[in-house]
Amino acid sequence: MNQKQLFEKIQRIQQQLMQGLIEREQTIKLAFLATLSGEHILLIGPPGTGKSMVARRIHLMFKQTPYFERLLTRFSVPEELFGPLSIKALEQDQYTRLTQGYLPRASIAFLDEIFKANSAILNALLTLLNEREFDNGIIREKAPLLSVVGASNELPESEELSALFDRFLFRQYVAPVSRQGFKQLLTLKNNDQDLNVEQLSLEEVQFIQNNANHIELSAEVVNFLVELRKWCHENQIQVSDRRWRKIVHMLKVSAFTNGQSTVSIWDCWLVQHCIWEKPEQVELVAEMYEQYCGKAVINVDNLVKVVEVLEKEVGKLPKSTQSNTQVDIHELKVPKTIKAGVINRWFKAENVLCNQDEILCELRIGFETTGFKTEVIRAPTNGKITKKFKTETHLIQNDEIIGEFLTQ
Repeated sequence: MNQKQLFEKIQRIQQQLMQGLIEREQTIKLAFLATLSGEHILLIGPPGTGKSMVARRIHLMFKQTPYFERLLTRFSVPEELFGPLSIKALEQDQYTRLTQGYLPRASIAFLDEIFKANSAILNALLTLLNEREFDNGIIREKAPLLSVVGASNELPESEELSALFDRFLFRQYVAPVSRQGFKQLLTLKNNDQDLNVEQLSLEEVQFIQNNANHIELSAEVVNFLVELRKWCHENQIQVSDRRWRKIVHMLKVSAFTNGQSTVSIWDCWLVQHCIWEKPEQVELVAEMYEQYCGKAVINVDNLVKVVEVLEKEVGKLPKSTQSNTQVDIHELKVPKTIKAGVINRWFKAENVLCNQDEILCELRIGFETTGFKTEVIRAPTNGKITKKFKTETHLIQNDEIIGEFLTQ
């Protein structure tokens, strides 16, 4: 199998799945990665925010495989999910279900209000989600399940549902469309029926998962996960050993499909969507990740050596040269009001003249899961950017220097 062509195909499918969506790109990407990893995703949010649409779109790339969808209530019975009992089997004293067309035979499934599942459904559902097996009478059958998209308006409160909650590796809060995207929502055309999505075979998914096992974790990633586990314990966030193993496999799948040979620290931004128990914890996890990345990227020993070398070289210059080369350089700093964020976009390239107060850079504060805003950095005078220390999508912190500006 040609890996390069497969990776290009995955990129095309991802773009196709996001067509015609408003503020749901991240949710689709996470659901897509969950499917490639053989994991499940839980969508939390109010009714009417497109949770079922995510599952249906994921199934578009597996049209030849069975799809199952069901809304659960407190009165739902096992027959609704696992199929009716076989009358012929009962006549022969056998307790067997007819599973064709039901969850045990599905590859992609959507279970709405999943935490309404009662104890009669729960045990079979847990085994199906984790082991991909279904106990049909005295026979344990293999299930072809790739991924389940679960949905709920609220988080589980009872202890008996904690095991079900733990079965979903990805957890994503789906909010209503923002004020900025509302106009687009009003004029959006219903084009799902016309959506053309390339097909991904089950063999290709298996190929991805098998090859991902050969991807190595960098020492930096291992150290980060060790620190994150300690941080979770200190902040009373429960993460099971099984979940940590699944997180590692997911990171390997992500790295492999991006053409990497190892998992890097930058892949670990995905972990924030895997370990929270309450939506408000997402930003806390993201903040811990940003702080760790800041420490990991800056190697103090290397910086000291660089400074020493530069000081020696400057000392060798003639005094007249030193005095004549002094220029008025401004540091482009992240405003102190911004705690953390990313560089969303540079509007000016290096060494391009610009006027005072022209927008040089746009910063994004916050995350799509909890809402974000933007701020801009403007030219302090007429001049040009001589050096950018941070590129687009890089993490930034308050008062951090992201570039140099030369006054003309």
